[in-house]
Amino acid sequence: MATDRTVQHKKQAFIEAYRTIGTVTGAADACGMHRNQHYQWMGNDPGYRAEFHQAEEAVADMLEREAIRRAAEGVEEPVWHQGERVGTVRKFSDTLLIFLLKGHRPEKFKDRHQGQAEVTVHDGSEID
Repeated sequence: MATDRTVQHKKQAFIEAYRTIGTVTGAADACGMHRNQHYQWMGNDPGYRAEFHQAEEAVADMLEREAIRRAAEGVEEPVWHQGERVGTVRKFSDTLLIFLLKGHRPEKFKDRHQGQAEVTVHDGSEID
């Protein structure tokens, strides 16, 4: 039977693996455990649950930094001509940029739908 110290060590190892990998399955695999163990800890240990939520925030921050980098700095992609690599071109992600703007300034960049009015016809039914 595992001691409390061993279990605490496993919990910490899992949380650190999650911070690096970003998925429950990946962190469980890295720690040599089944992912269900994480969910048991989440249900039974409020301290673990709080630490895991902090790790989730760290992963979200990491993903946001990467999205910002790809949107603003772009990534180098190879250019090929007749089967030979002849250079690179920097590609930016407009889609990531849109999502970042909507997230950071929703009041300015929210979706606006025009021309979608409800119409009531004479029999009382509605048409979109």
